[in-house]
Amino acid sequence: MRMKKTTVVFAILAMIMGFAFARAATGADLIIVASKATQEASQNWVGFLKTSEVPFKLVTPQEFANYKQQKYLFFLGGVDETEGIAGPVKEALTKDEFQWVSQPGNGKLYVKSDIWAPGQRIVIVAGSDLKASEEARKTTREQWFAILTDWFDLEQGPGGLHTY
Repeated sequence: MRMKKTTVVFAILAMIMGFAFARAATGADLIIVASKATQEASQNWVGFLKTSEVPFKLVTPQEFANYKQQKYLFFLGGVDETEGIAGPVKEALTKDEFQWVSQPGNGKLYVKSDIWAPGQRIVIVAGSDLKASEEARKTTREQWFAILTDWFDLEQGPGGLHTY
């Protein structure tokens, strides 16, 4: 009888641990790299991704090294942010692209591939600061949503892109 209870307890613990780790990134998740400040400022966008059923995981630039080999990467934020995306974005963009996006008020979407791993796909929505990156994200939403739709085989409503 005691053995049965112990087995049941271990089974329940295993299930709980499985659920706890289920949200760890899989190879098919979109890894969104953004500073804590950008993550907080982008809550509506994150909610939009959830309702659109985009499988994603938010990570900070400091955590990025653990996700460098993932297939789908999305960088978001200002290159001037403390503990922001400047380091990895500087690696992914050309020197001229990085200089341009660093200029006050500038923001843009860039699409890259195979930077840290073969077959890797990367979207960078960066600006000189958080405000410029937010504006770039909003003005390029049809472009990045089309990319995500392709990557994750998302269904669009009859009117195309849903608002958020």
